[in-house]
Amino acid sequence: MRLKTAVVAFSLSLVFLLPQVTFASSLTLESANGIIYPYLFDVTVGSTTTDNVDLSCLSYNREVSIGETWQVNVTNLEGVSTSIDGSSATQLDEDAYLDSLYNSVYASNSEVQYAIWDILDPSGVGSQLDNTSKTLVTDAVNFAGSNSDTASFYSQFTLFTPTSNQTGWTYGEPQQFMEYTPVQGQGAPPPAGVTPEPASLFLLGTGLLGTVAIMRRKFLRATANLT
Repeated sequence: MRLKTAVVAFSLSLVFLLPQVTFASSLTLESANGIIYPYLFDVTVGSTTTDNVDLSCLSYNREVSIGETWQVNVTNLEGVSTSIDGSSATQLDEDAYLDSLYNSVYASNSEVQYAIWDILDPSGVGSQLDNTSKTLVTDAVNFAGSNSDTASFYSQFTLFTPTSNQTGWTYGEPQQFMEYTPVQGQGAPPPAGVTPEPASLFLLGTGLLGTVAIMRRKFLRATANLT
C-alpha cells in the first residue's frame, strides 16, 4: 500500500470565528505515522508557516508523497450543510465524531483511523475493518444523525481539501484532512457500543490513584503544620 496523506493547518482561531468561510492555504506533508494518524504538516498562510500540525486523513484511496506541497481550502465544519470535495455534510459530521476519539480509552488509533476511512471509502477498507471499528462507524452514524449541523461540537473541526485544477501528483489528488481542536465542554459523548480498552483503563486508574496519593500527602503535611 502506498503512503496515505493529506492537508495542513494554520492558525485556527480565525477559522473558528468565521464558520463556513473557506480560506486558501499552502500545505506541505512533512511526515506520517505509517498510514495511521497523526500526519504531520507544515501550513503556510502568506509569509507565516506553522510546523508539525497533526491532521487526520479522511480518504483511504487518495495519496500523496512526503515532501509534496499543494494548495487547499480550509473550512470550519460548524454549520456546513453542503457537499465539500465529494463528501456530504453528513459524512463529514460522522468523521468529525470519530476524529474526536483519537488517543482515547475507547479504541486504538488504528481502529479509529480505519473507521474514518470506512465513511468515505467502504469498498477500499473492506476486511481491514475489525469489530471495534465497525461499532465506531455505527456510533458515528447515530451521533451525526441526532445532532444539528450547527451544533457547537462541529466548531472544533477544521477541514482541509485540495483546490481544483492542480496537476503533477505522483499518485493522484491528495486526500481530505481534518484537524480537531478540543474546546472544554464541547466533547463528544463516549461511543455507545464500545467498551474501553482494559490497558487504557488501567493507566487511567493508576493515574487517578497517583493523584489521590499526592493530594493525601499534601493534606497530611498541611495538617501537621497546623498542630
